[in-house]
Amino acid sequence: MKQDGHRGIIAAEPMAEESKSSCGVLFQNLKDCGLSTPKLIISDAHSGLVSAIRESFSRASWQRCKVHFMRNSLAYVPQKEKKSFAETLKEIWPAPTAEFARKRAYEVIDSYAKRFPKAVSALKTDWKILWSSMHSQCWMREKSYLPT
Repeated sequence: MKQDGHRGIIAAEPMAEESKSSCGVLFQNLKDCGLSTPKLIISDAHSGLVSAIRESFSRASWQRCKVHFMRNSLAYVPQKEKKSFAETLKEIWPAPTAEFARKRAYEVIDSYAKRFPKAVSALKTDWKILWSSMHSQCWMREKSYLPT
């Protein structure tokens, strides 16, 4: 995010794979062009990419992309139910506090566990990633994302 509060995209690079080494090369090229450690990096949760982020920008916060997060669980929801389920998931992000978001997330999990067990299983896995290093102060500053 820039000083004026706007988010910016600093790279869109086609890659044959999202390996740690491929991403590491991209990040080194960005550093060579003058990029300092960003405060927040938003990406898919591919293990090679996340490993390269942690190694290249160890002081940056990382967040899983909300679109990838949603797609991961929606893959297990019947087509006719996707819109409703997606709307329910989207209610979590604008929560005023991390604690309220967590409460809402567990309500979603409890409500849908019997109807969509595979979707809920995916959600639980993703929530572990999201909550593993939650920074409440980031939530308060930037209410529309889940920091990890």
